[in-house]
Amino acid sequence: MMYNPTKKLQRSSQILSILAKYGFKDAIARLPWKGPRASLERNIDVDKISVYTRIRMALEELGPAFIKLGQSASTREGLLPKDLVEELKKLEDNVPPFEVDIQEYLAEELGLTSPNNLRPSRRSPLLLHLLRRSIGRR
Repeated sequence: MMYNPTKKLQRSSQILSILAKYGFKDAIARLPWKGPRASLERNIDVDKISVYTRIRMALEELGPAFIKLGQSASTREGLLPKDLVEELKKLEDNVPPFEVDIQEYLAEELGLTSPNNLRPSRRSPLLLHLLRRSIGRR
């Protein structure tokens, strides 16, 4: 995959915004973030929702990788508070499916101008490997 600093900065900013939205500004304040903090506004009333529910909601909004992190954490009953584990277990059953057009996603990640560049006649061994990994085959 190609390194795109702009995309990385956008994603970092998105993560910080979502954390702020769910009331985790104290955690954000401890990060070595040099970007603007003015846009980090809350959109929900955090006083009416438990911190564990807000953690789950933030993980859901952050996307599949964070949902998987929450699902993994839900199996650590001896390390995490029981109420947090119960909330994270909701990530196992009650998560909307992640829909993505795999060709468009790969074209964007590989810096191709069009998903049509992924036609079978043009697939490189690396591209085939990436496609197989994306659908769970080795």
